[in-house]
Amino acid sequence: MFLILTLIIEINASYRIAFGSCIKQYRSHQTDVFKRIGEFKPDVFLWIGDAAYVDVMRIGIKFSGETNETKIEQKFNATKNDIYYKEFIKKVPIKGVYDDHDYNQNDGDKNNPLKEIAKQKYLDFLDIPKNSSLRKQQGIYQSFNLGKKVKVIMTDGRYNRDVETGDMLGEEQWIWLEKQLKQKYKLFIITSGVQVMPDDRRPAEKWLPESQKRLYDLLDKYKAPTIFLSGDVHYSEIMRYPCPNKFGRTMYELTSSGMTFANIDVIPYIDIVFDFLFPPTFNDQDKQFYGANFGLVDIIFDQNDDPEKIILRAISAENSTTMVEQTIQYYDISFNQGRLNKEHECILDHDKNNRFIDNFMNKLHVHLNFVILLASSIIGIIFINCIIFVKWLKVAIQIYYDD
Repeated sequence: MFLILTLIIEINASYRIAFGSCIKQYRSHQTDVFKRIGEFKPDVFLWIGDAAYVDVMRIGIKFSGETNETKIEQKFNATKNDIYYKEFIKKVPIKGVYDDHDYNQNDGDKNNPLKEIAKQKYLDFLDIPKNSSLRKQQGIYQSFNLGKKVKVIMTDGRYNRDVETGDMLGEEQWIWLEKQLKQKYKLFIITSGVQVMPDDRRPAEKWLPESQKRLYDLLDKYKAPTIFLSGDVHYSEIMRYPCPNKFGRTMYELTSSGMTFANIDVIPYIDIVFDFLFPPTFNDQDKQFYGANFGLVDIIFDQNDDPEKIILRAISAENSTTMVEQTIQYYDISFNQGRLNKEHECILDHDKNNRFIDNFMNKLHVHLNFVILLASSIIGIIFINCIIFVKWLKVAIQIYYDD
């Protein structure tokens, strides 16, 4: 009996990664999201970005850096002192890298004058020791192992991000990343604050084209089986790289963003809006969820302790329901010479701007009734406001002449 039970445990051995991004304590009710995450019993939790919004919103949409260090600490503590988070971190190891708002600069880059303060305050938030090497390097990129065959690589796409040169990481981090990918692991989980794959969408941040190519070249060079995890966009989705022939294997990306609020809370008809803005290059809408969410990654091993399949899920933060799911067989992300054909044309060979325009024009036909209704509403609102203005103007003129 003991041998049978042991065998079952070995066959069903797995790791579960939970992750999330974009939590705003001051915009939400008392959230129980960490209670819900804890119920899934993850082996580790990853902050992908925006564990706190430490920068300051001015005039409704414009952000500026917070210069008061006490206020920065208070905003991190709003998350850290959440009653469910305090219990959660007692049971689950936490790893994390900031994105733009906990880096204290919206869409931040290497020119953020407050970046070193933000870095140290973020590491304080994670209770990283004062003598840790993370406090001395350029950024807080890091890696760790899950068992002997899975490597988790957490990139820092802010500290040395350079829009002019297209560099997301800085040379020091690129050298480090290549060393990680040289290692003989069966599976690499690579995290990024912003999405890695999309190239034809508007208007969210994503990996700069030059860095995306350099990253793909590294993955191609070392034939590294890879899953990407990302945040930032305030919805969740699962994407599939549409040209597996380019690398002799497929890559997938799970985005989870908006742990306490999401786009559906502020954008009406979000599904139609995204249908216009997102060409179906990397997925269809059945792989997208627009409500508050967190992500789960289950890595299942076979009897030889090798990865057999990976299950990606986006979970509703409101009711713990699985909203988007993808089961990936390990062979699908493993290099296969028979699938390699770099000369074979695929959709990514077509100009990304043309892909966006073609999709937008196609959706005008699909959603014609909605477009007509929206245009009519806008014209109606303008017309009503004009009538009100004309009436006001008549009254003002009459008062002027009466005086």
